[in-house]
Amino acid sequence: TLINLSGHEIGLHPSYHTFEDPEQTTKEWHLLREKCEQLNICQNTWGGRQHYLRFKTPTTWWNLESAGLDYDSTLGFAEHPGFRCGVCYDFPVFDLQKSETLKLLEKPLIWMDVSLISKLYMGFEVGSEEALSYTLEIKDLCKKYNGDFNLLYHDNYLIESSHFQFLESIVA
Repeated sequence: TLINLSGHEIGLHPSYHTFEDPEQTTKEWHLLREKCEQLNICQNTWGGRQHYLRFKTPTTWWNLESAGLDYDSTLGFAEHPGFRCGVCYDFPVFDLQKSETLKLLEKPLIWMDVSLISKLYMGFEVGSEEALSYTLEIKDLCKKYNGDFNLLYHDNYLIESSHFQFLESIVA
């Protein structure tokens, strides 16, 4: 409830296999909505992001749309921040198999903490000048084109002050 009252949006982060499982996606979506209704949490739009950015075109989009979500924010790179969709704008999803536009929007994921700091990926030191500079360059590109800098910072990292300070520097 505090998250919602603070003006933040609550979204669905479905389990590992849901990217190709419409029944499980719908089940998890209904559980989230049910809980939100019990807590009197109301939002105009509802979206989500797949676990581990797992995605299968067009199945994942079909799953999310048929479940009733308004948008997805899965399409980003795990290996590095950037423009996997080529843009920093929301766009309507187009179903190539049915040759039709879906109601679902894609809100591209531009930046993710793990991409920058994981040794599996870029391996920057948290809060380093190099990491901040790299991040702000991408954020500035989004701003230059009046786009959205959609970022993901995992809450499990925010228990460390260095991560919290780094996030504050990015958002400032």
